[in-house]
Amino acid sequence: MIMNEKKIYKVQIFEEHYVLLSDEPESFVMKSAEMVDAIMKEVSHLSAVTDPRKIAVLTAVRIAHQLLKKEQDYDEGQEQRTALEKYIDQELSILSL
Repeated sequence: MIMNEKKIYKVQIFEEHYVLLSDEPESFVMKSAEMVDAIMKEVSHLSAVTDPRKIAVLTAVRIAHQLLKKEQDYDEGQEQRTALEKYIDQELSILSL
């Protein structure tokens, strides 16, 4: 396996500057940072919470929820695909009789 070279990226999230080290493309790193920044600002705006650490935790919970929902949707899609493939195989076996 060839490892990509890690690069340093400077990002700003919730008015703080961070240096990130990643082997992902710059566009991916920047989009990730922008997503976290946007969710932190939204959480801050929609809640009475002002402590940046609490906002960060609430943001992490929201992102985890989004990830788990997407995983659940994917799993359900895989189950539907498997059921459809089984149905098609059954119908094709009947036609070939």
